[in-house]
Amino acid sequence: MLMLLVSTRAWCCGGFTPTHNYYMFSMFPQKQSLWNDPRLDQFWDTYTNGKVKGYYSWQRDDIIAVAKEKNDKDMLTYLNLLEEYMDNQDEISKGWDYPTEEELNKQNDVMKRILQEAKAYTGTKLQPQFCLLVMRANMQLEKHADNKAYWENTASKLSDSAYRELMKNIYAGAILRLGQRDAAWNIYAEQGDYISLRWSAFKYRNLAGIKTLFADHPDSPVINYLVQDFVNNAQETLDQQHAAEGSEFADKSWIEDEINMVGANPIYIDEVRQFITFANDVVKSKKSQYPCMWKGATGLLHYLLGEYDEAIADLDQAQKLNGTQRMKDNVRCIRLLASTGNPKLDKKYSSYVVNELQWLEGNLSKDDYYAYAWDRIVHLGLSPCYEKAGNKNLSTALLGLNKRSGYDNDPSSWNNNYSSEYYYNALDKSTAEQTLSYFQYLSSNQKDVLEQYVIGKVNHDNDYFNDLIGTKYLAEGNFTEAAKYLEKVPLKFIENQNISWYMANRDYTKDPWLNDRENEGFSSGEDGPGKGKITVNKKLAFCKEMQQLQAKHLLAGDIAQKKQLAYDIAVRFFQASFKGDCWFLTHYGWSCADEQNPLEKDFLQATVTYLNEAKTANNFDLKQKSLYALAYIPLDEWQEYSWEKGEFVTKKDSRQYQALKELSDFRRDNLSKVSSYISKCDVLVQFMKNGN
Repeated sequence: MLMLLVSTRAWCCGGFTPTHNYYMFSMFPQKQSLWNDPRLDQFWDTYTNGKVKGYYSWQRDDIIAVAKEKNDKDMLTYLNLLEEYMDNQDEISKGWDYPTEEELNKQNDVMKRILQEAKAYTGTKLQPQFCLLVMRANMQLEKHADNKAYWENTASKLSDSAYRELMKNIYAGAILRLGQRDAAWNIYAEQGDYISLRWSAFKYRNLAGIKTLFADHPDSPVINYLVQDFVNNAQETLDQQHAAEGSEFADKSWIEDEINMVGANPIYIDEVRQFITFANDVVKSKKSQYPCMWKGATGLLHYLLGEYDEAIADLDQAQKLNGTQRMKDNVRCIRLLASTGNPKLDKKYSSYVVNELQWLEGNLSKDDYYAYAWDRIVHLGLSPCYEKAGNKNLSTALLGLNKRSGYDNDPSSWNNNYSSEYYYNALDKSTAEQTLSYFQYLSSNQKDVLEQYVIGKVNHDNDYFNDLIGTKYLAEGNFTEAAKYLEKVPLKFIENQNISWYMANRDYTKDPWLNDRENEGFSSGEDGPGKGKITVNKKLAFCKEMQQLQAKHLLAGDIAQKKQLAYDIAVRFFQASFKGDCWFLTHYGWSCADEQNPLEKDFLQATVTYLNEAKTANNFDLKQKSLYALAYIPLDEWQEYSWEKGEFVTKKDSRQYQALKELSDFRRDNLSKVSSYISKCDVLVQFMKNGN
């Protein structure tokens, strides 16, 4: 958990929208939690001859069954004790209330028995496991001196294993509580146990604390982690402040709540500047073994403060100072990010960026940091830099280089090409003409080496772009242009989209206000790519049908026919809107929070326009359907919830209120003739009961 807090902050509470503000300062290779050591799983895999490959807690019954099959008495003894220990731990942690003295005594008695039985083991095959159980029991009984002695006299002499590392970690906790703080910190640092380091050094998580420790122990490992923690806390604070600028969330207390929520401490500009001064003094004093780390810290902080020239100067200097290879790599990543602050976009800069991206790509397999750095550099650095310079196409293409980190991977079958994938999100914010221009850009010959590099790596798929461009033209109401691109798209391609089930099963010719979807047979398991057999591209069919209907409506001489055509067009426009059942015609996903896209045709308003024409028909059935539809459409709704009053408030000047009023008058005047969908409409009945 702390690994995320230290180096991978990326999500904000609320809409769970990626903010790309991964921590850039990560001077130490990320290590797995000691409890996630793959050697633990390997032990059970070997013992069970491959039957168990996962974490013990998830496979305990299978492991016990194998031990019984083998009649392995030592293993069964160990497993029984381990189960008792874990059950006792669950009992301690599960309650909201503090345990009573009687409950504590009972729990301690269990732990004492486990301790004695674990100590009684004299074999060698399971010695690491029983020794770990001894130290865990001592830890729960707060016998820290016993654990210190047990490690030094017994456990430390065992051969290297995941169990020995866990025991060493418990030993560190014991000597910490016995006053040997620095020795404990050295072990935590060696093991990469950031959780314990931060917990045990929480009093020093600020500049004053760092200064105090540095004065006594300038090369204490904990100082290095506290510097990293300080810089990441500063980044978190400055990022949150920047994100909240000009919004209702700019209040300091709200920002601090957000910062604390991810385990960070607020670090404001004054303290940041004081740290920069102190770090420069540290470098000059030559007391630190790693001046590269300190200068890298000032470089990143200058960048976060918008002081780009100072940032580049410090980062260039940091590269020349002493530090580990990871520190040098980290500084190199930060420098690439800092270079996007105010660059001269010439050939030299393009060559530099290509070289750095190629280097960064070659390091992605080392650990997740490099993918996190890539994400921030591209999304918050390079892409906005080129967009600001007017190169929208390159800005978009850069997002197509996205390198997924372990934190981003989605194991579901959902098609990321049309949902959370950042590249698509960027394209989704473009008009049809802009998307077409971008597609043409991908096929062009560019002289700039960065553009050549990026174009060579992003998606060029013709089917993808023909479908996307055609869909955008459709959403903009340009059915003629839309058809030109949609007719090039194979049905098999559409079947592999998220919308496949909807396209296969929904009908845009149905009156949505008269037909519900309760019996359409949909379940959540049918959502996603490959869930529907497509026999007709309904987007293309819709475009061709709309061209014909609009042409007929325009030329219709017969008034009755013209009004019927107006109604038919209204049905299709509503279905294609974000409120319609056939939203898949214009979009690749749907949410109850969707709103009208300003880049697209307002199909809801167009629906109202055509229904206002159709409602004047002499045909009674057409008239009542049109009036009912106008009252049904949730455009400028007749009620809204007042948080101040704690109830719904009627908006008599709204469009929907006027439509409901007209429908209620029509119902009163034609009570014996209206259809049941009007006479039994619960919303209309409530509307009339309220005296409207």
